This record gives sequence, C-alpha cells and structure tokens, in this order.
Amino acid sequence: MKNKASLVLVLVLVIASAGVGYLVGSTNQRTVTELPSSSSAGGLELMVSLNSTSIAPSGKLHVNVSLYNSLSSEFNLSASNGWKVRGFTIAMWPPCYFSEPVEFIVVKGNLSLAELQAASANSLTTGGGCMEGGTVAQLLFKPNSNTAVLEGIFCTANCFPFQSSTRLDSNFTIDGYWTYPINSTEVNDIFTPVDGGVQFQYPEVAPVHAQGFVPGVYTLVVSDEWGQTDIIHFFVD
Repeated sequence: MKNKASLVLVLVLVIASAGVGYLVGSTNQRTVTELPSSSSAGGLELMVSLNSTSIAPSGKLHVNVSLYNSLSSEFNLSASNGWKVRGFTIAMWPPCYFSEPVEFIVVKGNLSLAELQAASANSLTTGGGCMEGGTVAQLLFKPNSNTAVLEGIFCTANCFPFQSSTRLDSNFTIDGYWTYPINSTEVNDIFTPVDGGVQFQYPEVAPVHAQGFVPGVYTLVVSDEWGQTDIIHFFVD
C-alpha cells in the first residue's frame, strides 16, 4: 500500500508539471493529451485505457487505444512525423498502408517523458514489408468519432489515389516488457512467416522477444505521429 500511495503522488506531480496524460483506474477511463500549439489538429485525442494498473507476475495487460475527434464537426488532418517517443506499431488501418499512426512500448521502471525520449532515440522503428502498398497523406475525421476517411496513394503495378474509411482504434494483450533500444530482431518480428508467405503480426507483442513480467513498477507509453504521448505506470506484484 505504501508503494501504491507513493505512485499516486508521483503521478499527480508529473501531471502538474509536464501536461502528459495519465490513466489510473479501469477501462472506462481515458487519457487526453494536448497537441503542440503549432499543430492544426486541435480536436484530436489520443485515448488509452487498461484493464488494471496492478497485475500478477503471470498476468496479462489488456490495452485499448483510440484516436478520437472530440469536435462536433469534421476536420482534416495531414500525416505527420512528430513522434516524441518511438516504439512498436499498433495496427489501426491495413498493414500495407504506411505508416501506422500510433506506437507503444512497455519498459520496466518509473520513467518520465524525458527519460523515454532519451532511451528511444537510438531505437530502430517498425517498417513495412509489402511489395505493393500505399501511403496515407490525409485523414478526414468524422464528428465526435474515432472513424476517419483515409486518403493517399496506393501502388501496385501503377500508383493511384485511394480513399478508405476505418475506425482508428485497437486493443491487444501484453504479457511482458521490452528494453530500449529496440533492435532489428524485434523490429522484424512484426512479419511472421505463415505457409511460405508473410502474415503481419500487429501489434508487436510477440512473447519470444518480450521479457516476462517480474514484480516492480512499469511504464506503458503510447505515442502518435502528431506528437501526442500518453504515459501510464502500473504495478506487477
């Protein structure tokens, strides 16, 4: 109880000083962070929730992530490269549409945003392996919704414009953690051979490269390409 009380105090202090969103509680809560003032995407919310902030060493962490338009009107958002923290890809649209807009990682320890940025600076980032694929250039968000119309270019033998409507959310389960920097083996693990072909494994949660949870405090960081970052601390005990 003493450790948990200390963690709550740390969370309150960090929220007050850094303006980074935190989640403490159940899955019906959400985190909200603000985009940099220079961004035109003022209505976008990066929302993250967990099944619990305290799990057993043999337990699993269930994560829900969503990009949500909080405005009562549609708005356009251009693709960006404003990542603050890099991690593993979270699937929110087809795997051959590059690049996915949200990434995550779980690391051991009570890390701040500055520490996470420094640790992830030399990490390899997840890429794509499609011989045919597309690039998302614009997103048109529906009012008060996590649904967006993607617009961009898709190339097969030739390149052509495409539009595709999709919900920008994902949920997945984690049973371990990683360490920075992310290496090439972990990056390549998003491509899993199946029957002589390639099957995309999104998000990157393969137990082969994750280290199993041991007692302690952990940091989950979820970041999007527009610079929003949500940080959640949880216990394994």
